Amino acid sequence: MACCPPTRVDPVFEQTSDYTPAGEMLHLQKLQLYRVGQGTKGVILIADIFGMNSGRHKAIADQLALADFFVLVPDFFHGQSLKMPDLSTPRLGEFISSFPPQTLKPEFDEVRLYMTAQGVKSVALMGFCWGCWALTAMAGLHLDYDCAVHCHPSLTIEENFFHRSLETFILGLDKPQLVCAASDDPDAVQPDGQFSSLLKAKGVSCNMLTFTSNHGFVTQGDLANEQIKSDLKTVLQVTISFLQKHL
Repeated sequence: MACCPPTRVDPVFEQTSDYTPAGEMLHLQKLQLYRVGQGTKGVILIADIFGMNSGRHKAIADQLALADFFVLVPDFFHGQSLKMPDLSTPRLGEFISSFPPQTLKPEFDEVRLYMTAQGVKSVALMGFCWGCWALTAMAGLHLDYDCAVHCHPSLTIEENFFHRSLETFILGLDKPQLVCAASDDPDAVQPDGQFSSLLKAKGVSCNMLTFTSNHGFVTQGDLANEQIKSDLKTVLQVTISFLQKHL
């Protein structure tokens, strides 16, 4: 079983020592998180399975902060993460299964309450790969949020690792959604796929986009590749516009 397409980009940015984050690290009880920005519009950014300290997670948070959003990037993995070789081993299933929704929900609630205490009035959830599965699971458990952004989502985790209905899972979403799918992502999250058809029938607004780059490009893709660089720029632009509209 897999969470990502086999054609996903190689995570060339597993280390980010060449980037200086603009924000700060803090502890919220047992949860470590990255904080940047200020204001009444908040974004909870949920990392892919390589963890919040990999790739461009903090850099993306910093970009959103420049657009006047208060951004938190929690370490829901508590210092753990996967590496590329793990994706083809039993370690993948063991890792994903160790973070079930009922374990994650209290931590998401804690982060959401912290945002309220900081003066945040509206909150978006933004996920990458595993993070999209996590935010969808939390929406189904009635986490308080106003809209969501999915970048190359791995929603099939629900079927492949938790053996539950993908249709029921998707129908737990009830707020405006932006999906930035990669070209090799499953049909379900492509325009006119299952995600869009189910939610539109329910009356939920969905903005569905597909990019030429492969799965993982937003957080982990090599910016020396001009296509990835261009697609990332567009993702950030449409995300900021979507958040400004719905928060």
